[in-house]
Amino acid sequence: EYTTSRYLAFVKDLDSVFFEIWKLVNRQQMSFRDAMEHVYKENPFPLRKRDLEHELSHPVSLGLEEEFRRCTEGISEECDLPRRYVHYARKKLKIAEIIGLIPKSKITT
Repeated sequence: EYTTSRYLAFVKDLDSVFFEIWKLVNRQQMSFRDAMEHVYKENPFPLRKRDLEHELSHPVSLGLEEEFRRCTEGISEECDLPRRYVHYARKKLKIAEIIGLIPKSKITT
């Protein structure tokens, strides 16, 4: 339990950081380092700021690029956009409308 909670704390937001870097690398043809620097400057993931700063400023790597490559090697550019809670809610509202639980309305997709 302790080991699992420490591991979860270690990887928290890492997938989101990698996704942002992946978008920049694949859609805007940035290098990994340039994309990482962009994400670092934008700072959407404060828990990962120190890791990104270390990776950018020290010659000894934490291995983020290798881990990024390993995690994203099978993803193509045609990958669907990330699903958000709003997509889930719209889908459930549409189902409720279809089966008659709620009146017909203009639900945007």
